[in-house]
Amino acid sequence: MISTLVVENTRVLQDQDEYQSKYQKLSSKYETTVKNIELLEVKKLAISKRNKDLQDFISVLEKQDGLVKYFDEFLWDTFVENVTITNDKQFRYFFKNGAVATLKVTIVNV
Repeated sequence: MISTLVVENTRVLQDQDEYQSKYQKLSSKYETTVKNIELLEVKKLAISKRNKDLQDFISVLEKQDGLVKYFDEFLWDTFVENVTITNDKQFRYFFKNGAVATLKVTIVNV
């Protein structure tokens, strides 16, 4: 669209203020579209990575014999983004699927 406008400007006599206005609008629209495409590409990569992580996670779970009984670092890394421990004795788990779980810890003196 911009190239068509530029070519037209070289061939047809027209008001240059009007031409500049059209050019700026098209240029702005182009830049916005490029930014949107870049954002979509980043989202697509994140979704692809998440899909692979989930496939790996499911594959490991399918190979398990019954329930998971021991800590598995691979499962942890595949499923959990991070854990935050707060001052009020809460563990806040942030999962890679966006879910958040909070666990309140009570310390018992024995």
